[in-house]
Amino acid sequence: METKKVAAKGARPKKTVFPWHLGNTTLRNPFRLREGLKVLDNSPLQGNLTGKENESAFAMALDAAGVVDITRADDDVSDLGRKWRSAFTQLGLITPPIAEKQGDQAWVGPPYRITPSGARLLSATTGSAIQEQLLRVLAAYCIPNPWEPRYQFERFNPLRHALRLIQGVEAAGLEAKLTALEMAVIVPFTNGQSDLAAVIREIAALREERKKSTNKKKFDADAFKAMGARYSYKPGTFGDYADLNARYLKATGIFRASGRGIAIAVERKLLADLLAAQTDVPLDDRSYIQCLMEGGALPTDDRAAGKLYLDSLQAIAMARGLAVDVANRPQATAADISSLAHEVEEAIFEDKEATFALKQAEQWEEIILYIDAILTGKTYPAGEVDGEPRFISVPKQERPAYLEWVLWRAFLAIDSLVNAPGHARKFNVDQEFLPMGCASGGQPDMVFEFEDFVMVCEVTLTTHSRQEAAEGEPVRRHVAETVMEYGAKKKPVYGLFVAVKVDSNTAETFRIGSWYLPDDTRLTLDVVPITLEDFREFFRAVFTHGKVDVKHIRALLDACCADRAFCGGAPAWKATIGTHIREHIQAYSSTSEAADCT
Repeated sequence: METKKVAAKGARPKKTVFPWHLGNTTLRNPFRLREGLKVLDNSPLQGNLTGKENESAFAMALDAAGVVDITRADDDVSDLGRKWRSAFTQLGLITPPIAEKQGDQAWVGPPYRITPSGARLLSATTGSAIQEQLLRVLAAYCIPNPWEPRYQFERFNPLRHALRLIQGVEAAGLEAKLTALEMAVIVPFTNGQSDLAAVIREIAALREERKKSTNKKKFDADAFKAMGARYSYKPGTFGDYADLNARYLKATGIFRASGRGIAIAVERKLLADLLAAQTDVPLDDRSYIQCLMEGGALPTDDRAAGKLYLDSLQAIAMARGLAVDVANRPQATAADISSLAHEVEEAIFEDKEATFALKQAEQWEEIILYIDAILTGKTYPAGEVDGEPRFISVPKQERPAYLEWVLWRAFLAIDSLVNAPGHARKFNVDQEFLPMGCASGGQPDMVFEFEDFVMVCEVTLTTHSRQEAAEGEPVRRHVAETVMEYGAKKKPVYGLFVAVKVDSNTAETFRIGSWYLPDDTRLTLDVVPITLEDFREFFRAVFTHGKVDVKHIRALLDACCADRAFCGGAPAWKATIGTHIREHIQAYSSTSEAADCT
């Protein structure tokens, strides 16, 4: 007699359908892949990542480099090392351990060593180069891969699938985007075998139903609950996967944010169409793994397609009033064409960045919200975008990058720069001018050149005595190098050091302010350390009271530097700096009130 197993009362049914996602949820920010890969490349662990001891060692190396922040007391952090190793393996950045069905390990090489694709990502230094390498990674990346056999469909490429869905939505007369809700409850349940027309109808129906809803937030929550009950997932999982997929897709530069969803970046439209038209997917494991380790080919690797893309970029540049003449430049090979395309892309990007910079004065309140989010870890409402509520938050692991970015935005808002916005920052930003990571070592975080002076800005989240060791020497060296650089212009150079908390040992180093050149010439450096909270209040005051003029910043720096020799030590100097900031704020308030009275 046949018997059936009955699930225990209250037990969740076994999952039979799995929504797909890119990467893994431990690495939500794809730009951190390069940082982690750099740690592996510089450690003895490359090719030696098996076993709990080595996995834990890798996690600790990531922590020491500031890529992750391990706060738990458990000595065994091997799970974190495994998750990073898994992400690298899935994306083809390190060689995989080959299962028996894929053949002998020899054709791949030793496991967990950096692949050609990983090496190209490591060698990329500019924002556009990093995005191109991530595009090549996702152009090769398919689901299911040889290490995830749970999916019950043929291998497909999620990047091209998302492009085809947006094309289909546009062809149906709908707004050419995938919303956050669609990315959560529809897209991850579709694949290369799906009936595209049926998926578009489902998206159209969902949009129409949501449009009629009077409570969009409740509508979305109910949709998540329904999918959770249907597929035995926690409702929040779908939002997590949607966010993860959107981040990885936008990291390629092909997609841009549209509300909380994604759309195709205007200047990449032709490249997106060319990518969507590609249909070849390596179905056998060996071919797939080889493609993944090499990184995907792009349509523009072909000279004819590359020329079409270059022409489309030139048309966009001309429409923006940019004169980028490439007519008389070499165009014999695909490499020639690619080099010219990058040049035009950079010109368009710089023009967009100049527009972004001009808008920052209008967005000073948003800048303050980002500072608050960095300080508190909380999420703050920030109005609406495309009819959708917008919130500002900063993921914990991204706080260092966002701290540099928000200070850059703050000084763009003051709008007195002589140097270009892109030259002022030493970190990369993506196509939406969000930070891709921190400034690389060996250079300052930011250098702002004004008409009458130059300011080197350095920031840190380090709060304890390690702060002096980590920041004291590099900050002084960067300021000294800038002093020498601007010596011919006879512009005074200041250093502004902004920290959540300024350690007294750090303050003492800057109070003394000495730096010796190789010939033993002594430089006296003007470096002022202030807390992020004090900076926020000063920034708020200059905008609230109509004192948006860089002369007020210089006046504050001069006042703080003047007292350092007479205050009796670092703790007293820190207190004096705080007093100067409050006095300046009070003075702005008084003059503002007096002006109102008149």
